[in-house]
Amino acid sequence: MITKRIIPCLDVKDGRVVKGANFVGLKDVNDPVELAKYYNNSMADELVFYDITASYENRNLFVSALEKVAKEIFIPLTVGGGINTIEDFDRVLKSGADKVSVNSGAVKNPNLIRKAAEKYGNQCVVLSVDIKKVNNKYLVFVKGGRENTNIDAIEWVINGEKNGAGELVINSIDTDGIKNGFDIDLLKEIAGNVSIPIIASGGAGTMEHFKEVFEVKGVDAGLAASIFHFKEIDIKDLKEEVNNCMGCGRCIKVCPQKLCPVFIMKNLNNIDKLKDFHPELCVECGLCSYICPSKLGLRDAVIMAKKKVK
Repeated sequence: MITKRIIPCLDVKDGRVVKGANFVGLKDVNDPVELAKYYNNSMADELVFYDITASYENRNLFVSALEKVAKEIFIPLTVGGGINTIEDFDRVLKSGADKVSVNSGAVKNPNLIRKAAEKYGNQCVVLSVDIKKVNNKYLVFVKGGRENTNIDAIEWVINGEKNGAGELVINSIDTDGIKNGFDIDLLKEIAGNVSIPIIASGGAGTMEHFKEVFEVKGVDAGLAASIFHFKEIDIKDLKEEVNNCMGCGRCIKVCPQKLCPVFIMKNLNNIDKLKDFHPELCVECGLCSYICPSKLGLRDAVIMAKKKVK
């Protein structure tokens, strides 16, 4: 079983996290640093940071907020917004990003993906695409969904993979912020034409929506914002739901301290029960996570439990 990644997204405008619907009607949510710390401690697999008005305002990404966020987390960080040159890639990576997401910049300079992949490796290059269905055709939009490029979205992602993108973020403008589910038809169309991992974005409202999108072959991760920001869905509970424990007991067998990592994970919110499982004895070797066929974040869960029982 291949584990599915759960990725919260910080849409940042003027140094604050915001959220709207269909890319409009933005409302203030929280401080990006505080949310980043929360997600780091909530067992999110990765974090995405978008400076959502950088391209529209024709400026570079604000690195001050990015640097503060990067200092507070220990999970992979993908950063995008205003990425137009190799120098932008370099600046963002040096500011703490693990991966760089390029969107409008790739439309302006199609060679940017190839040059970045050659210099930094395709594992660092994420092609993010804002897509809207117009007259029964999927088209690429840029500048935060404000401008229609009239570029065929399917052809665009195919070329993106050919040029060296290591991953795709597919943002459906039609389903963004509506919470009625991911754009399954769009994702199936994309997945049928590329072989690189796909991160689905736009429309998540329930755990069932994540389970549904993970049935699409090629979708490797689910990205969402408001349902996590407003604690409508707990990330730990969601990960248990979509990456179910098989009950094989391997994590218990390999633990040098004879702990029960999966039971510790399931009781993270019950301090009294946690104490019975003695997470403080964990030596943080990571064997439990390594051996887990469902690829659950057992080591991180036990480390979190250690902090709670102290």
